[in-house]
Amino acid sequence: MGAQSFAMCGDTLAEAQSSCASLQGQSGPELGLCSTWGDPAEVWTPGSHVSEDLTSGELVIDEDFFAMVTSQPWLLDADSTLVLQGDDGYYELARPGALSDALGWQVGDAFTELNGVELKGITGLMTASATTEAAKHYDLEIKRGSYTVVIPYRVD
Repeated sequence: MGAQSFAMCGDTLAEAQSSCASLQGQSGPELGLCSTWGDPAEVWTPGSHVSEDLTSGELVIDEDFFAMVTSQPWLLDADSTLVLQGDDGYYELARPGALSDALGWQVGDAFTELNGVELKGITGLMTASATTEAAKHYDLEIKRGSYTVVIPYRVD
C-alpha cells in the first residue's frame, strides 16, 4: 500500500540503516554504500579541477566538475569554505577551504557582482543564478579591502 523504495546513503552501512530507521523505514538487502565519490577527504579536491589560463588570465573550471557541483550542491558540504552575509547585504568569505583557495578567494572578500548582476541579499543571488545559468564565462567582482578585484572564470 503505497510502498516506495529509496536508497539511503551513509559513510557506513550502519549509518545508512540508521538513516532509514529514523524515517520509519525498513531496511532491505544491502546494496553497498551508495556514495559514488568515496571518502570526501580523498575525493573533494577542487584545486585539481581549476587551473589558470596564463594567456587570458581566466581561472578555468573543469566542465564536468562544474556540472557535478551545480547539479549536486550538497557536495559542497565536503568543503570547509564558509561564506556569510555581511551587515551590508553582500556575502563575504568568512573561512577558507579548498574551494575558496581554488577559486582565488581570500578571507574578508565581499562578493559584489557576478556578470554585472549585484549579489546583494538572497534576491541578488537568485537573480544572478537565473541570469548566468547557461553561461560559460563568469566575472566575479569582489571588494577586497579598499580595492575592487574582478576574477574571470571560464567553464571548459
